[in-house]
Amino acid sequence: MSQQSVLSKTPVAVASVQPPGTQQSKGTAFTVSRISTQFYGHEPTVKLPGDLCLLGCVFIITDYHKSKPQETVSEWKKVINRYGGEIESTYGPRITHVLCCHLTNPFVQQAIRDNKRCVTAFWLNDVVIKQQLFPPTTALHLPLPFSDDNRPCHKMTMSVSAFEGDDRIKVKAMIEQLGAKYTGYFSKNTSVLVCKK
Repeated sequence: MSQQSVLSKTPVAVASVQPPGTQQSKGTAFTVSRISTQFYGHEPTVKLPGDLCLLGCVFIITDYHKSKPQETVSEWKKVINRYGGEIESTYGPRITHVLCCHLTNPFVQQAIRDNKRCVTAFWLNDVVIKQQLFPPTTALHLPLPFSDDNRPCHKMTMSVSAFEGDDRIKVKAMIEQLGAKYTGYFSKNTSVLVCKK
């Protein structure tokens, strides 16, 4: 399956499923009508069906309202609901995941102190594509340790060599996250060439 993106205007192809769970009690216990098992959060010993991979996850989205259109953030909320997750508008003890861009936000710092999982929309995209919940595994899955105003490579121009397809897209995204200008070609103005080999 080729990489698709919940970050683009065209959302990830997902089944048209209404949020399948109903909350049974305080916390994140759910009973699902199609399944006779009760799930608690994202217990690793319980194998969830792909279309319910976010069951037990309660998200709050922060930071992205500054960098993404409201329609994009609304689409992410729909995707989270389709895959069994929930969205909260205020921070509280039920929150399991904070979807954010930066670690510098005081709100995100509090979430870290509360042992909440802080992840990016790249992580959400990969979980939905694989239809399986997993911890962050790449740099793109983790919020940036610096703000948009303080990106360390903002004066650089970077190009890539030997990366193709999804790998090239990921490296380009990392370059842009660092604040550098990405170019598809190498020239005398290129500060850094990122090589696969």
